[in-house]
Amino acid sequence: MAAKLDMFDLWRTLIGNVNTQQGGHIKPQGNFQNWVNEISQQLFRDLIKKWENNQVLSDDLAPYLTTVNVTLSDGTNQGYDLLPFPDNYGYFSSCRVLVDESTGCGCMMSGQPIFDTKSGVCKGWEDPDYKEIRDKYQGQDLCEVSVTKIPNQQFGSACTSVFKKPTIKAPIITQFEGGFKVAPRKLGVLVLDYFKQPVTCVFGYTLGPNDEIIYNPATSVQPEWSAALKPYFLAELQKRYGMFVREDFVYSASAGESMLSK
Repeated sequence: MAAKLDMFDLWRTLIGNVNTQQGGHIKPQGNFQNWVNEISQQLFRDLIKKWENNQVLSDDLAPYLTTVNVTLSDGTNQGYDLLPFPDNYGYFSSCRVLVDESTGCGCMMSGQPIFDTKSGVCKGWEDPDYKEIRDKYQGQDLCEVSVTKIPNQQFGSACTSVFKKPTIKAPIITQFEGGFKVAPRKLGVLVLDYFKQPVTCVFGYTLGPNDEIIYNPATSVQPEWSAALKPYFLAELQKRYGMFVREDFVYSASAGESMLSK
């Protein structure tokens, strides 16, 4: 596993690179911690924009790509089911549906389709074209079918289209404020790939008898970024420190002028 960034290492290197004696003290849980989190979010957004343009996953984004199996919420009286955003959701990557190849039904968490006890018909979903999927994946219990993400404004017409109505072998998904809408209904379980949000980093420390900073890794939250990005973080940290020093100088100068004017 590649080494990750370390808050204390970043802190010590930053202090060594800038003149804090002349420029001013950097508060570990104030300026420094906030700067690291700002840079982390900025880098995350920049890399996602690049990924959306060429769909090539960089090594830098790899720690944030997450795969989960999620159960859909039943969209009763609607033409679709609902999938709320995971708590740490950032950006959509891809989605698949688990299909029982022996029946062509969307699979529940137990891996078993739901059948009507009298007729034997699958109540999860019955697709007239499921035989093609079953034949393709013969001998396997489950297969994954890609779910196509479409713009929200096209979702309604797609669900009611005579020729392009979503089926279990051609399901669709769209994003809205609260999560996702998925059609057709009763697919059961989806395999969702998404980019999680970067963690909020914390610089944990206590003060020694001489007010020196004693770093505490147990109460710290480390960045998930690769250690290879340390030069990028240091460059951005130093930019912010430069702005901090200039703003503090301007504030001190204006305060002095204000005192002299009285």
